[in-house]
Amino acid sequence: MIYKLNLLRIASPILLAAMSLALFGLLPVAAIGGPDDPVFLSSAGGAAPDLEISSDKTRLALAYYKDNGSGSGAIYLKSATASTWVTSALIGFGSNPQVAFKPGVNNIVYVVWVNGTGTAIQTARCTLFPTAAPQCVPGTTNVHSDTVNGGLGAPDVVVDSSNFLHVVWANDGIIESKRSTNADNVNNWPANPATAGNCAGNFSLNPVVGWTSGGNKLHLAFLCGGSTFNQAISVEYRRSTNGSPHSWTEASADFVIDVEINNTQTRLSNLAMVAGGSQVSLIWDGRRSGSNFSLMYAASTNEGGAWSIGPNYVPSGVPAATGPTGEDKLSTTSTVPPQEFGLRPSLVISGTNNAAVVWQARQSASCSSDPSEPNGSSDIFFAAQTTPISETLEHASSVYAIDPDLAVGSGNALHFVFMKDTSPSSCVGGAALAYRIAYRGPFTNHDSDQGEESNGVFLPIIIK
Repeated sequence: MIYKLNLLRIASPILLAAMSLALFGLLPVAAIGGPDDPVFLSSAGGAAPDLEISSDKTRLALAYYKDNGSGSGAIYLKSATASTWVTSALIGFGSNPQVAFKPGVNNIVYVVWVNGTGTAIQTARCTLFPTAAPQCVPGTTNVHSDTVNGGLGAPDVVVDSSNFLHVVWANDGIIESKRSTNADNVNNWPANPATAGNCAGNFSLNPVVGWTSGGNKLHLAFLCGGSTFNQAISVEYRRSTNGSPHSWTEASADFVIDVEINNTQTRLSNLAMVAGGSQVSLIWDGRRSGSNFSLMYAASTNEGGAWSIGPNYVPSGVPAATGPTGEDKLSTTSTVPPQEFGLRPSLVISGTNNAAVVWQARQSASCSSDPSEPNGSSDIFFAAQTTPISETLEHASSVYAIDPDLAVGSGNALHFVFMKDTSPSSCVGGAALAYRIAYRGPFTNHDSDQGEESNGVFLPIIIK
């Protein structure tokens, strides 16, 4: 089974000379970079792509939303198999969709997202077809709703080997979770969620969840902030047995600025997790004073009982308790569009002890950073540790290529999606509506793909 994490964005091309990634062994993957245009999978406004691959490595599922200019919009699901992309299905409205395959099955997926008003975490169970749009029956279901506070967001989902769904989300500064009442069924959920994380009066945000088969355990990580939202100062980790309600306990050390993380970091963000077998891996970035970033990684080989790796800087492997040196990322400022904040690389694990990572290197919003790169460009890089390998997957001359995600397919072929600004207005990139979801990899056939505009049948919402 493939396990994947979604996240940050890092550094500059300077890092390529220092690629000794202190992750688990990184697997060799075929190069797919090049000057040709990528395959575009969405029309303008495509945002937040989440790419997953089936356990037999033959089928891709992609969830994304079409930003309507307010940070939310129509949620779409599309798939590809035998090299062919098929028509998207409109499955709901909101933002931040996450998709997961049913274990051992290559044509059933589950999608979760937050609705446009932040009052409901929603989900759908969908069947994928070789030449037709996905079908989601019975339609959109509420996992949890909160019409009083309206502060729901940032959902994540994992499916265990018994086909129970586990969903986590943030609720106005508190992390909550639920397990589906029945296996392989999104229609019924417990009335009340479990409190998964609470930072004692401070904000909890950015929850990520994973499952390991070794001891049938669930794993949760989230960021713990200060008194102001989105000012995280620590990475918190919890573990639970596989039951309902979840019973989250502290199983090992957290990672805190000025303790395990050097105090040059002023804010942590873009946390992601990957889990499988007995491995749990976390990755996030930290913002230092000014506008430089560092990427940090930690891993456990005994289901979160202890952290055998890290937290270390990526790619150097130097302990994060020390001051960063070569891990500087290019600058950013508050003038860039919201979807460009954070540096969210994507890390995948396929099988045991194999990993690969992609990340973004962006120029500063002032257009004054590395003169060797075109002003306003945003290249995306890939690394796999064999020699080690590192290369440019997308060289976006004078445009932004952001929010990369990847999956590793049959024969270690790399499937790679990202947001690409197709009509940049300046060196800082365009507004949300300028981006399209782009793809590089072996699945380039569009014979059955009519795009999301041709499939506008909205699925019913079932309120429980």
